[in-house]
Amino acid sequence: MKLLLVYGTGEGQTEKICRFMAEHLAGRGHQTRLVNAAEPGPASDPRDFDFVVIAASLHAGRYQSALVDYVKAHHAVIDARPNSFVSPSRLLRPVMIGRTSRG
Repeated sequence: MKLLLVYGTGEGQTEKICRFMAEHLAGRGHQTRLVNAAEPGPASDPRDFDFVVIAASLHAGRYQSALVDYVKAHHAVIDARPNSFVSPSRLLRPVMIGRTSRG
């Protein structure tokens, strides 16, 4: 399966998450393309892919404008195929620190 992962990032964390996902999926035999929405280029046309992942972090209540613009420009194509939206948040980090699983 050909997967397109398009991300918007403010501090680089969303890119790291997408890079991890792309490497993991490629290791499972999928073809992946990782694209920064701020620098999409011709290789980011979602019509060329079977599945589209959109990833954006939330900063001050807003997603990165380049990613919003990308989704608006390609909404019909993205909506016509399987897709996923990933939104990492720093707000969850303090909650997770110090938690351990008890078994």
